Amino acid sequence: MKSTVFITSTKEDRRYRDKVMKWGTTGKLGPKTNVMTLEDPRFRFPDGSLNRDMLAWALKECNLVVIIVGNNNQNHPWLDWEGPFCHQWGIKRIVLKIPYTEGRLPEALRLLREVACNPNAVEKELRPAETNDLYY
Repeated sequence: MKSTVFITSTKEDRRYRDKVMKWGTTGKLGPKTNVMTLEDPRFRFPDGSLNRDMLAWALKECNLVVIIVGNNNQNHPWLDWEGPFCHQWGIKRIVLKIPYTEGRLPEALRLLREVACNPNAVEKELRPAETNDLYY
């Protein structure tokens, strides 16, 4: 089954965003996982402004949104309108905290599940929820 992951980060944390993107392209997030970021040209108009309609469409198609946080989180791009949009549409989001950083999380991100910064933790979030059905 094909999965789509959307990754967002601050400009300072793009090194880790690129690392998660590489996990996707090398199959560490699953065999058929597509990874997108806000820097994808499809999400920008020719003047560089954000194409919210295209971004909204892409987010609705995602299985998971990974929000990478480090030391500079108070102006995280995800706090603009994307976070409330995902909450409204029930899009699964997780926080991936960069190791050894101590940046305070904004209130909007504190309620989200925080996972370890490794491909196995992210891939586990993409798996279908296990059922509680017992088979005898």
